[in-house]
Amino acid sequence: VIKPSIIVVQYKNLKVLRVEAEFLHNMRSLSVLMPCLEVLEIQYSPSVKDNSRISVEKIRIRELLIRCDGFDRVHRHKIISKKNEMIGFMNELKFYIAFESLECIAFTYSKTSILFDPKTLQIIK
Repeated sequence: VIKPSIIVVQYKNLKVLRVEAEFLHNMRSLSVLMPCLEVLEIQYSPSVKDNSRISVEKIRIRELLIRCDGFDRVHRHKIISKKNEMIGFMNELKFYIAFESLECIAFTYSKTSILFDPKTLQIIK
């Protein structure tokens, strides 16, 4: 059996990665491929769901940034006003990310950020 870690090159110096949320479920070996990853930036998608939930090693990072900047003004207002949708999105990400290793979660839009406590998922600021 050939392991993917033998075929795929590791990115040992990569500290920050920016991906679309829909792509995250394709990154099953992220912790192995990018062992020094510290910050993951994801584009928010209210409809992201992964139907192929097989056991994966969770990504260990310090910061999770969730971008909401690609939406029009009406959609952006909807995101801001619906804390439950934000928490639902973070709960989906818990399948891939070791939240116990996080120091910071931030939803960013325009020039504003909403910070969440990674342990309680409560708004900090």
